[in-house]
Amino acid sequence: MSGPGFTSVWTAIKDLPEPISRATFPMLDALGQSREFMIRRWAWLIAKTDAPDEELLAWAASFSAPPSLELTGARVDLPSYAQERRAMRLIADSPFIEIKVKPATHCVNPVFEIAGASGQLTEVTIDGESLAAGDFAWDGATLWVRARIDAKGATIGLRFR
Repeated sequence: MSGPGFTSVWTAIKDLPEPISRATFPMLDALGQSREFMIRRWAWLIAKTDAPDEELLAWAASFSAPPSLELTGARVDLPSYAQERRAMRLIADSPFIEIKVKPATHCVNPVFEIAGASGQLTEVTIDGESLAAGDFAWDGATLWVRARIDAKGATIGLRFR
């Protein structure tokens, strides 16, 4: 190479994951000719961590596909999953919500965007055990839960005042 160059991990990936969206549209190329162009969009998990490989593989599996859910006191919103935010989108129907999370392999640190949740979130549980305040965050619309749920699943309970 005679000058500066650029190498990306992108070029080393043999089997690209499916993009989260794609669109084609006509556009003029550099010679002024009308051609079809495609835009594809991916969401990438980028982090700096000293976590072991096993944990990172579980996190990547969780990031690439949402778990199945069974809901009590809420229903699925549309769209049901925001892949770029890795958030499952729900609509609250009750001050108590039960979310049975059933991942194919792992669900690490699940995120829920909950519309219509009224009042203050007073308790978050996993399989009946209350979580400490540092193990979840709620901003009035989005709930982040610090948990690693394996393929056997778990039930997350939410209580609003």
